Amino acid sequence: MSFFHDFCRVHSIDLNANRPNVVGIGQPVVDTGINIDSEFVWEAVQPCRVTRHVGGSSLNTLRTLKYLGCSASFVSAIGQDPEAHMVAKCLREEGIDTTMLRSMPEFACNQAYIISSSTRFEKTIFLHRQSVDFGLEERDVDDIRKADVIHFNGYFNDFFTSALKHIDRDKTRISINCGLGPQSNDAFNAMKTANTVVASRDFCAKYSSNGADECASHFFASSEFAELFVVTSGAKGGQYFLKSGETCTFEANSAVVKNTTGAGDAFHAGVLFGQLYSLDPSEYFSLASWLGSRCCETDAPVFFL
Repeated sequence: MSFFHDFCRVHSIDLNANRPNVVGIGQPVVDTGINIDSEFVWEAVQPCRVTRHVGGSSLNTLRTLKYLGCSASFVSAIGQDPEAHMVAKCLREEGIDTTMLRSMPEFACNQAYIISSSTRFEKTIFLHRQSVDFGLEERDVDDIRKADVIHFNGYFNDFFTSALKHIDRDKTRISINCGLGPQSNDAFNAMKTANTVVASRDFCAKYSSNGADECASHFFASSEFAELFVVTSGAKGGQYFLKSGETCTFEANSAVVKNTTGAGDAFHAGVLFGQLYSLDPSEYFSLASWLGSRCCETDAPVFFL
């Protein structure tokens, strides 16, 4: 973490004086990593190493921000399946507020199976068990109003839409993560409410015939709050667009890659951290890229496990 502490020192960030409040809305996922010690992934019999970690895009970003010193609250639902107990334990141990976490006995946690080999080939099989939704309740209003950032990736759209009616947009920023998950349509539609969007290049290709430029133009034309649109391209880095019309590319940090799951979410956490402390994009993209690369060097979807 020496890079992070140096970053805070250079930019005069006092983590003890100011702890921004971040609310993450999303479904947790349990990631099962299967690393096969072979050049060929699909051989019938071969030794492998299996790991299980709590993940999910919004939760990965939220956990990273909590680790960096922010206050964090998670809006989601869990059931009574074994994976739900993993999620609850993770939230409890990492000090993430669960006041807005719903208990739904019928709900089963989503799962992802990430298969990789010594050649770093990676294939993800996503088991999307079910979709549920719920609205914002009176007991949630005070917590929502305290948020400096609401981070949303398309899940629990009813809650998110209701929350927008109770926040002060001069105080609370909306950040949308856009990937190619089952919720991508809701994430795309939510862009019109956002200050910041972080999208994968594949997402831009899906929703625009002209890719990133057209997606960015759509965002700035549709959201009165639009400030920053970021397109990520994995190891190739990416590009960001500002409302002023300025655009700039950025490089990814080098990494000894074990697993790319969660790298984009860690990157998004770095962007939000910089914005929460009123830094310029040219200053905080170094932190975002560093967090993404650190995540790639672990077996987990967050870098600090």
